[in-house]
Amino acid sequence: MSIGFAAVREARTIDTARTEPTAVFNLAAKRFLNAVGASY
Repeated sequence: MSIGFAAVREARTIDTARTEPTAVFNLAAKRFLNAVGASY
């Protein structure tokens, strides 16, 4: 689980001021699922 949350924290390093919220949430979700071994 901690690997998944680390992936989400890493995804948060993108420039959220210039990126649409939907893209940020999708990226974080994909990285989280990838880190915990789930498919999307």
